[in-house]
Amino acid sequence: MSGDLSSATVNGYASCSVNKDLWYSFTATNITHQIRVTGNGDFKPSVTLYNPGLCSSLGTGYLQCVSSDDPGGTATLTRRNLVIGEKYYLKISYAGTTEPVNQTFDVCILTPLKR
Repeated sequence: MSGDLSSATVNGYASCSVNKDLWYSFTATNITHQIRVTGNGDFKPSVTLYNPGLCSSLGTGYLQCVSSDDPGGTATLTRRNLVIGEKYYLKISYAGTTEPVNQTFDVCILTPLKR
């Protein structure tokens, strides 16, 4: 899937980046998922994973974050021990303090290949 931060705002939840962001959710279908966010042009992607769990609060559900320092780079987050059937949230933003001209990115959520 693709995203565009052009009309996004800052929400303030803990992460690698406190810049404007977009949110996505997915339901775990495996105990391990890999999330890849690739920036377009000068976009340096940052991705944060949350699981609000029983508390229903993203503020207490922070799990992990990863950023790329390369324009057009890929931020790859691999998370193990997920609960199958549980909903997880992704916060996508840009790394650094300079807002990119190109604010578009692509997101892939993958599971390991069966051997």
